[in-house]
Amino acid sequence: MAVTVDLKGVPEFQARLRKAVDQGLARAALIYENANRSIMQTTPPLPGVAQGVAGRNVPSRPGEPPAVQTGQLRVSQTSEKAAEPLTWHVGTSSRVGHWMEFGTTRIAPRPWLSVNLYSVANRRNALTAFSKTVELAVKAGLAGRSG
Repeated sequence: MAVTVDLKGVPEFQARLRKAVDQGLARAALIYENANRSIMQTTPPLPGVAQGVAGRNVPSRPGEPPAVQTGQLRVSQTSEKAAEPLTWHVGTSSRVGHWMEFGTTRIAPRPWLSVNLYSVANRRNALTAFSKTVELAVKAGLAGRSG
């Protein structure tokens, strides 16, 4: 006795699943991008300096996330799809980001990216966003709806 199983819609389901995984990764990346922006400290102006003068705020202490001086690092945060499949990049193209994260010969490190990357709350939020996106797509695919 032979049994034949005909699975219809598998390629379409796989395509929807791949799209859902990519959407989930995009949502997770956005959580990290927003966390990177929000970790920057806002500090008061240095005494005797006119308020609103870029680069004249009280700097953060070494080892703490950077204080906003010009706003360049904060606004340069991005999350973008990479050329590799199912890969997203989160961070900044600003040289200031590298200087703050790792320090220089004149500036002590003020980590911000690694702090967010290893944050338990950020991991949990990113994983939740990712898994909910994929779960909804799988349920829709199993029910025969487009996701």
